[in-house]
Amino acid sequence: MAFDSLHAISSRIWEEIQGGWIYDDERINIKLIKDKVHVARAKVIGEYFRKRIYIDTSYYQQCCLDVVCQSVCDSPHKEYVVKLPQLIGTVGRRNIKFLGTVDRQQSFENKDTFIDYTTSIPFSGDASPYFTRVDNFAVLSNLPTPNPKKLLLVALLSDPLDCGDCDEDSPYPIPGGEFLSDIERQVMMDLSGFLVQRRIDKVHNANPDT
Repeated sequence: MAFDSLHAISSRIWEEIQGGWIYDDERINIKLIKDKVHVARAKVIGEYFRKRIYIDTSYYQQCCLDVVCQSVCDSPHKEYVVKLPQLIGTVGRRNIKFLGTVDRQQSFENKDTFIDYTTSIPFSGDASPYFTRVDNFAVLSNLPTPNPKKLLLVALLSDPLDCGDCDEDSPYPIPGGEFLSDIERQVMMDLSGFLVQRRIDKVHNANPDT
C-alpha cells in the first residue's frame, strides 16, 4: 500500500483552501496545516478505537530506541530505561504494540507495577522481561541480555516525524481512502474558524454576488 507523505497531504489541503476560500489571518500557513494533520490523525485513530474499528499495523511506526543505564535519585541503584516518543494517549496501552529486542525475538510485557510476581509462581520458569511506563520513559526489568544498547518500538506516535529518519517527504502512517478523507475533513473543520467562504461573481460585473 502506497502512503502519501505529510507534505503531499498538507499541500492538498492548502490547495483546497486557496482554491475555494479567502482568509485574512496570517496564522494560516502550510506549517499550521501540517500540525493540524498530526492532531487530526490522533483524534481519528482514537475515534476508530472507541468505535472498535479495526486498526492494523499500517497505522503504527517502528523506531529504534537507545537504552540508557542511569542512577535512581543519586543512589547506587541503577536501572535501564528507554525514552519514549510522545504517543497517542487516547487509546491507552494500545498505543504500544511491541517493545523488545531489535530481532523481534523477545518482547517486554507492559506492566503497571515494578513488582515481578512470576518469581513466586511454581514452575513459572525464568522471569519474563517487562517494562513500566513512568512519564515518557519505559523502565525495563528482567533484561533478556546484559547491557542492551537498542530496543525496537512499534507504536502510535502523536507526531510521526519523531520517529528516526522520518521527514515530511516520508510515507505518512495513515492509509488512503476513508481514513485519509476523515483526517482531511477534520483539518478543514479545525480551520473553519479562520476561513470565510469566497463569494463568486457569477454575472462578471466585478462585484461578488450577495
